[in-house]
Amino acid sequence: MNKPSTLEGRGALITWARDHGDDRLQLMIELGTGDIVRAAERAYVDAHAPEGYSRAAYQSYPEAEERRQPTLPELVELKKMRAIDPAARAVYVPGESRPAIEVDVTCPNGTVLTVARILRGEG
Repeated sequence: MNKPSTLEGRGALITWARDHGDDRLQLMIELGTGDIVRAAERAYVDAHAPEGYSRAAYQSYPEAEERRQPTLPELVELKKMRAIDPAARAVYVPGESRPAIEVDVTCPNGTVLTVARILRGEG
């Protein structure tokens, strides 16, 4: 499958946003105001993130490091997510007991945003 051009990808993203976006995004498109593409990317990623994964979880630990000694539950979750994203990563937040799994979600326009699931009580 060919990667869409920037214009085609942007058009596909906006079409998705018109069909599936929330009321705020719909009004932004209708009124032609605000950063519609960025809002549409975020809405797309939120809608297409695996269950239990979010942008908010990812943004809560900007200095995560690759997990060097993942636990069995982390490895099980990582294996499941690698079926969705072969580049899924097991990470750890330095100074805290918060292991997590990160997964990338690609928007129709090619923008990639990362979502995560913090593994509470599993690490």
